[in-house]
Amino acid sequence: MVFDPFGGSGTVGKTAKALDRLFFLTEQKPVYFEYMQTKTKSQNIFNERKTKFFTLEQFKETAE
Repeated sequence: MVFDPFGGSGTVGKTAKALDRLFFLTEQKPVYFEYMQTKTKSQNIFNERKTKFFTLEQFKETAE
C-alpha cells in the first residue's frame, strides 16, 4: 500500500499502479484532482484493477 498525502499530478499513483501496488492519494486542489483522473484513466487499458476517485464528500459517504 502506497500513500501520498500530497497527490499533486499523481506521479506516485501512476508509478504504484505500474508496479501493481495498491495506492491511496489525497489532494486538496480540485485542478490537480481532475488532472490525476484524466492521466490515470489512460493506464486502465492494461490493468484489470480500475482506479477509483472520490471527492471528500463522496469518501465521507462511502465511509459511513
